[in-house]
Amino acid sequence: MNMLLEKTEGISAFIKKSDHILDRTRMSNYILFSADCRSSAQRALERASKLLKVLNENTHFSNYEKKLSDVGLNSGSADLSFKLRVFDKAARIFHIFGGIESLKDLLEIINTILGSLAEVFGILDKVTEIIELVRKLMDLSSREQAEEEMA
Repeated sequence: MNMLLEKTEGISAFIKKSDHILDRTRMSNYILFSADCRSSAQRALERASKLLKVLNENTHFSNYEKKLSDVGLNSGSADLSFKLRVFDKAARIFHIFGGIESLKDLLEIINTILGSLAEVFGILDKVTEIIELVRKLMDLSSREQAEEEMA
């Protein structure tokens, strides 16, 4: 079964899936970004992916249960379950239908969850910043392409 269609179980699985989505975004940079921004977008996405891998490989999330509980994201919490359900739905829609708008929605949801986790794992602030800039760049590149087609 495709990784995006599997039910997300916990923070570690969410981070792995998020990394997978960033990797797919990076590989699609010729479609998503204008020529003058492709290499910088690719480097930024590689950096975000590396940070996610470092966090996931070096963190035992069960050791942070108290801190995660303080932000409502401990294992089994209603907040975490709800956020992961929304993430899974967005990932499923993106996998089935594709499209830039579905990808942007998915990146926004990832950013929301990572933003909450950044209260415990500060390294995620850098990742959320990169994702936000990539989303903005996708918008700018789309507008630029539309204007060129109209000219």
